[in-house]
Amino acid sequence: MMRVSQRNEISPNADGVLNATRWKCKLPSNGELRPVTALQLANIKADLHRYLRKKKTLVSPEFSAVVADVGAFTSAVVRDGFEKAFSQLPNVVPALSGRPFIEMAETIAEHHLRFVQGSQRALIRKSLLEAYIHAAGPEHVFGPLGQTRLVRALRRSAPRNFAAMLFSLHLFNIMAMAIQDEVRTKMPDVASFELYMLGVETICQGVVKTAVESEEKTEVDEAWAKAVAMAIDAQLLHIPLNPNQRQESTHVSGHKE
Repeated sequence: MMRVSQRNEISPNADGVLNATRWKCKLPSNGELRPVTALQLANIKADLHRYLRKKKTLVSPEFSAVVADVGAFTSAVVRDGFEKAFSQLPNVVPALSGRPFIEMAETIAEHHLRFVQGSQRALIRKSLLEAYIHAAGPEHVFGPLGQTRLVRALRRSAPRNFAAMLFSLHLFNIMAMAIQDEVRTKMPDVASFELYMLGVETICQGVVKTAVESEEKTEVDEAWAKAVAMAIDAQLLHIPLNPNQRQESTHVSGHKE
């Protein structure tokens, strides 16, 4: 029986891009990570296309405005340092500077959310907090800023890569909200569900990576964010199903409906 652990990690890949990973599936015999196979990913992507076939877009214009604002803030952090960038946000209480980083992250997220109204607000807030917590190091968020690795991570990977990670996290959150209840009912056990969601997360990371690489512009502004969002839609909403693929929802365990 496969044992599943869930944890949040962030690490730079060979290109310095920040990768956030939620799902880790381990085999108890040797403790090695169990990968999702290429065939499983292809079947999961076909499932996603079926789940999303009625959607016209995945990423809202409001999220693109949020990404642009995040780009401006993280660029200021790299250029001027966190304390100065944070102090220049409107309505920031000076005493927050000495508070646990999680409280500062919540203040930053609320600042970015001024562009968002309605039902999207909670999901975008979740994605923002995940991105800042991942970059800071989850184990450090209840301590002061100086104990986190946020500034080092931003300087090493650049604001564009932080924005790409935010896109990846938000795309996964959109997918999870849309499909996880139905997927959970079709999985034979918890381990299969976790592995399936690992596949979804892997697809989201790959889609965002391709979308970001297709955009030559390097400055993270609203035009860049909208272009990335359109490239994401092109990959996930406008791809015909492979006629040789099974049309049913495919279980990573090998079972199907």
